[in-house]
Amino acid sequence: MRFTKRKRLRKTLQYYFLHFGIRETYHILLDGTFLQAALKYKIDVRDDLAHFLGGKTKYEVPRQVVRELRALGDDMRGAFLNAKRIKHVEIEGVPEDAPARDAFRAAVKDANAARFIIATQDLELRHTLRTQCPGVPVLSLNKGVLVLDRPSPASEEHVRAQELAKGTASKKEQRFLQKITGVDPDEESQSTPKKRRGPAAPNPLSRKAAAPRAGKRLAGDVPEVSSKKRRHQKQKERRRLGILEREHVDDSGQSQALQQAQEIAAPIPAPAADSSGEAAARSTGTDDVRQSRGVAREEDQSPESNTDRKCKRRGKRGGSKHKQKLTK
Repeated sequence: MRFTKRKRLRKTLQYYFLHFGIRETYHILLDGTFLQAALKYKIDVRDDLAHFLGGKTKYEVPRQVVRELRALGDDMRGAFLNAKRIKHVEIEGVPEDAPARDAFRAAVKDANAARFIIATQDLELRHTLRTQCPGVPVLSLNKGVLVLDRPSPASEEHVRAQELAKGTASKKEQRFLQKITGVDPDEESQSTPKKRRGPAAPNPLSRKAAAPRAGKRLAGDVPEVSSKKRRHQKQKERRRLGILEREHVDDSGQSQALQQAQEIAAPIPAPAADSSGEAAARSTGTDDVRQSRGVAREEDQSPESNTDRKCKRRGKRGGSKHKQKLTK
């Protein structure tokens, strides 16, 4: 046994409960065509319908339906036997020999005041209930699946009319108000003309302030800058100053290295054949330059210094004695 979606079923039942008062225990009025379809698809009417609607149910069959099933003979014998086991009901104002469709229409009159749920497979009867009878839930079988039809257009129109009627006071309420206030509401409505309201002005708080033009700005005015934009400008300025400092350091270091390399690579001028004083001065100057540069000439290295160094390396003493022998 399969059912339609539970969510849609609950919504439909809630709709009929709110607007038409259809609640448990559900009274289901069965048609002969529905009973025959239930036999065909092997559906237990009592158990499956109660499980489908999710509440207590009562089943009834009009006497006109039983008479029609008996008249159809062996073709509808199974439906006739099932109908005999179900409670029979008489519809007021409908004779027993009338068609079953008339009995169903009479049962749901006055916006389904008896709160019946109609179970039928008759297409013509279903169309009549949906278009002419508001507040009637219709059950049917679609290939062995139980289906509860959605609210009909007639039901929706009836509900809409009820909602509009709730907006105005009833006659009883109007009489009660007249006793309290002593004023007839109809006369009051005629005597006091309605005020005509013009178009509402826009809300000044919901509008954005117009931005001042560039030419209209005063000399002392300073444009406002958001805190986020101000923070971004400061970070940008810090990055720019950091890059300039690094460039200045790199330029100064590079210039000093180039100056030292140029001084080392510069050729040493040879002494010219001038006077002895000028040559000595030049030689002393060049020696000073060489000593400042850390360059030692071979001629300046005396044998005494070499011997002293050799002795120191070998760990011997007496470097001065060897120096004396060499001097002699």
